[in-house]
Amino acid sequence: MFGISLPELAIVFIIILVFFGPDKLPEAAKKLGKLMSELKRGSDAVRREFYNYVYAPVNEIKAEVRRELTTAQNMAKEMVTANVVDDHDEKDYKSAPCPEDSMKNLKDLKES
Repeated sequence: MFGISLPELAIVFIIILVFFGPDKLPEAAKKLGKLMSELKRGSDAVRREFYNYVYAPVNEIKAEVRRELTTAQNMAKEMVTANVVDDHDEKDYKSAPCPEDSMKNLKDLKES
């Protein structure tokens, strides 16, 4: 427990007992318990404030990115569907870039 062995814990307890005395020890323990409870509430409040400041906006941004991604995917599907219908037109084949030309351009870009 916190790197303290049993003999060390016993020595600390004896020192506290000598310092406070047997009459005031229960009262001191009660005050210590209240202090610990108050510190826990304070740290929870800080943690909650940090969450509201950092994580809540991040979650909003994630949701917005997901919406935009879904919109982009739907637009891409519509474009693919529209191209499948338009691909039967011969002039589109002549004006469309050849995949080999695209690969050549890509290789030229990598080399430079």
